[in-house]
Amino acid sequence: MRIIGGQHRGKKLYSPESKTTRPTSDRVRESLFNILEHGYAVDWSKTSVLDLFAGTGAVGVEALSRGAKNATFVEQDKLALTALYKNTDPYQNKFIEETNVFDTYFSGGIKFDLVYIDPPYNQEIVEKVLMYLEKIGCLSLKSLVIFELDKTEKLLCPLPFSIHKEKVYGRTKLVFIKYK
Repeated sequence: MRIIGGQHRGKKLYSPESKTTRPTSDRVRESLFNILEHGYAVDWSKTSVLDLFAGTGAVGVEALSRGAKNATFVEQDKLALTALYKNTDPYQNKFIEETNVFDTYFSGGIKFDLVYIDPPYNQEIVEKVLMYLEKIGCLSLKSLVIFELDKTEKLLCPLPFSIHKEKVYGRTKLVFIKYK
């Protein structure tokens, strides 16, 4: 697994040897970032990223490599957290000013432009996570929320959220959600 684009393109990412973490594949990340850059015209220099259920942090690190203003990672699994700390190590990646890593409950305090959420598949927590993000006030009116789900998962989007786009890549489905 490697960084696909940006200033750290080609850099190897650490991944835990564990069945509890399912890193976002290079193919899905490449497609995701193509959609963000061409379909949503994301200006990375003005984009704050939240990577929830971050695992290895591959999505947030990819955003940083492309010039994201900052990235916040939230992960509780100990093996994944070890890989995440390696992947965001300031001495290896020069992301020291741009990253925050939380290994417990995240309570907000920052507004994010892009939120990537990759929960365990088929846990039926999507709606709860969306409502929590709204409750803690970390979304702005221009926030884009993206869920990575199993392609068979159904998503009922609570108000004030609406599904904007869905894309399927093998077993993985990306759901792009706008916050109103």
